Amino acid sequence: MTAADPSPSLFVRPLGAVESNPTALKLILGGKLRELRTGAGLDPADVDEKLGFSRSKTSRIELGRHGCKPSDAEALLGLYGVRDEEDVAEFMRLVQQSRQPDWWRSFGDVLSDFFTPLVALEGAAATIRTYEPFYIPGLLQTSAYTRAVIESGPGHLLAHEIRRRVDLRQERQRQLDQPDAPRLWAVIDESVLMRSVGGAQVMRDQLVHLLAMMRRPG
Repeated sequence: MTAADPSPSLFVRPLGAVESNPTALKLILGGKLRELRTGAGLDPADVDEKLGFSRSKTSRIELGRHGCKPSDAEALLGLYGVRDEEDVAEFMRLVQQSRQPDWWRSFGDVLSDFFTPLVALEGAAATIRTYEPFYIPGLLQTSAYTRAVIESGPGHLLAHEIRRRVDLRQERQRQLDQPDAPRLWAVIDESVLMRSVGGAQVMRDQLVHLLAMMRRPG
């Protein structure tokens, strides 16, 4: 691709579930802008200077760390020679989508910094693979099992903090019900199935749920 001769479509294939994931969209749009910039023979510093951006703003946009404003997107596309009206319209539509609030932001009070990227991106994944040597994987837990795991952890949590953590895990699981849900592969250590968490009834319900999930497509 060159600035003067863009491909028929900026995005070769439909983005699917990614379109409903603002965090993933920022990364994809940033990657496309980096591709266009490279094709135009420009360095990030060149772009910052030509468009009057603050230092390293172009790099932050390309890395998905800085939301791309519509006005910035239009300026970048123009600088890179993207003139096709359909391409520009599609890109701008995705920019608007990327500026929508992520569902997980409402759980900021219980999301650790190291865990946020996983929660932010797992709904846009095509496949999720996990190995769990101690507990049933979070995406396959019942709410009662989740509560028991949280309550057995270190430190003392207030009732509303426990409830918020349970709600967060349940909300993550709802992404598996979406039409473009990721395919989930989970390897669980045998001892996990034998270890009692929350008592006999909680474990019974958890194992029944695990069997039901195994029968589902994906």
